[in-house]
Amino acid sequence: MGRRKREPMSEGKKNIIGMLLEEYDIKSAKDIEDAPQILQQFFL
Repeated sequence: MGRRKREPMSEGKKNIIGMLLEEYDIKSAKDIEDAPQILQQFFL
């Protein structure tokens, strides 16, 4: 089976991602990797 072709991302999704990157000051993949541990502190 071949890989599915991705559909282009909608403007709405791009805007949401952009807002999240700005709001949470995400600069690198490491910041994204750390997010679950940071969020977990708020819910325990």
